[in-house]
Amino acid sequence: DKNISRESSLALLEEIVFSGKIEFDPSKNDFPVTLHDPCNIVRNLGIVEPQRRILRYLCPQFREMTPHGIDNYCCGGGGGFLQSGYNAERRDYGRLKLDQILATGAKLVIAPCHNCHSGREDIIHHVGVGQEIKFIGDIIYEVMEKPESVL
Repeated sequence: DKNISRESSLALLEEIVFSGKIEFDPSKNDFPVTLHDPCNIVRNLGIVEPQRRILRYLCPQFREMTPHGIDNYCCGGGGGFLQSGYNAERRDYGRLKLDQILATGAKLVIAPCHNCHSGREDIIHHVGVGQEIKFIGDIIYEVMEKPESVL
């Protein structure tokens, strides 16, 4: 039987964040934050809301891009394009996504996909816009209350 139960890490992270077992201090993220929707996650898997519910809860100034969700623009690095060697073309294509991010006024971009994260990081540094990019797990860890023994 090849019917193996599986679940997205985003659904698992949502369950952890809203379980009540961990305390969070969203005031640590009280600055503009936006979310990049990876094609593989939103279009192919249909996972649109768990990451948003997490960010709305942990980031008081969460801002959606226009368009977002399944209509969001590609990062410019997906489908293996990041490793293709066509850096100038990829960065040119990724400029549309960068403009979309800049329009939100966000200082931090959350990218749940490694290809998207690396592609965004590359163009952000190449253009020099001074934004920060993180994974969703990073933002969760940064605002969770930790005992002194962990610090």
